[in-house]
Amino acid sequence: MKKFSLIIIYIIGFFFLSILPLQAEQSDNYQENLKKWQQMTPEEREKIKERFHEWKKLPDNEKAALSKNYQRYKALPPEDREKIKNRYTKFKQLPPEEKQKIIKNYKRWKSLPPQKKQEIREQYRQQRQMPPRHRQKR
Repeated sequence: MKKFSLIIIYIIGFFFLSILPLQAEQSDNYQENLKKWQQMTPEEREKIKERFHEWKKLPDNEKAALSKNYQRYKALPPEDREKIKNRYTKFKQLPPEEKQKIIKNYKRWKSLPPQKKQEIREQYRQQRQMPPRHRQKR
């Protein structure tokens, strides 16, 4: 659970780190990002600094995986990114038992062979096409 939570935190942290200047030659972005940084509260700045220090401590392979996920996230249409942010907000508001249940199910899903995942997706798709009164409850 802790690793999953860290991954979520780092993805969100990456989101916030994107407002920091990445390269000095990006002067237009630099000025814009500097303005955003200056408008942040000291608490917001401190959170970003803490996440950056945590980021620096990560092994290179985890940094690479998180960077790849962040790039995929940034490539999504704005409405999809908004859905992800909303889901994350809802997840954070869940009681700890519910979070653990979701994480456990996610880990179980990730460990399934691709064929089994495809079977489950197909069953779900078929069930969604049925009228509500005929659907099986899970």
